[in-house]
Amino acid sequence: MNHKYSFLKIILIIFTVVFSWIEISSIGQTLACFNDIENSTNNTYSAGFLDFSLTNTNIEKFIGVTLGEDIKFSSMITKTIGSLDIQYKVYAEKISGDDEFCKALQLEVSHSAISYNGNLLSFNTPPTTKLGTWVFKIKLPHTTTNFPPGAKCNVDLVFQGWRDDVADFSQSGFTDEERIHLRLTSRMIVLNEFLPNPDPSANGLNFGQDNEQKPKGEWVELYNNSNDDFNVAGWYLTDADGHRIDIEPCRTNTGIQLSQPKDF
Repeated sequence: MNHKYSFLKIILIIFTVVFSWIEISSIGQTLACFNDIENSTNNTYSAGFLDFSLTNTNIEKFIGVTLGEDIKFSSMITKTIGSLDIQYKVYAEKISGDDEFCKALQLEVSHSAISYNGNLLSFNTPPTTKLGTWVFKIKLPHTTTNFPPGAKCNVDLVFQGWRDDVADFSQSGFTDEERIHLRLTSRMIVLNEFLPNPDPSANGLNFGQDNEQKPKGEWVELYNNSNDDFNVAGWYLTDADGHRIDIEPCRTNTGIQLSQPKDF
């Protein structure tokens, strides 16, 4: 009996060692006796966004010092459906162009929350949450003379928006920016006066016939509002019927060099 007991003991020891070795050799694997998998359905994840839009974003015009050449336009700002609430500011950013021309331009702005009247390049509003229509008027003072005809001024009106619960644009994770592109060209040479179809006896004055030599006959006065001489060679005038008259030295009082400030 003792030998049998000893033999069983040895068998148990061997079994224990073999089982332990098997367990040790399993390190690096995950052996689970209990596991479960559950599926979650009908879940929706939605990320926030901030977006707004403008109407009438491209303005390309001539502007001069004469009456009626002011540029008027409006633009409406609207928040996209589903967007976070926004606050925004508006400012002018010069893109390119003649410095003197850009500095001379004046801007009037009206909006339900903000109004402005001053230099175009100095336009910069405080933040507002009021959306709606902005009305703009750009004008060139009639005393302006210190830049040439055809000068360019390219300026953007920048609408910079961010979350209404964040103090500053740079601190907001949600932002949007829209622009109105102003592309303006100076018209310093203007049609000042003209006499069509003269009557030789109107009001007791003899204006001559259509084809008479100046100063009688039909005539047109061009005036140079700038401080620069300007060559108008190649320019021409047309009437409603498409009749064309080229500006040539023989047709003018001063030749084709339009000196400052002068008319012909």
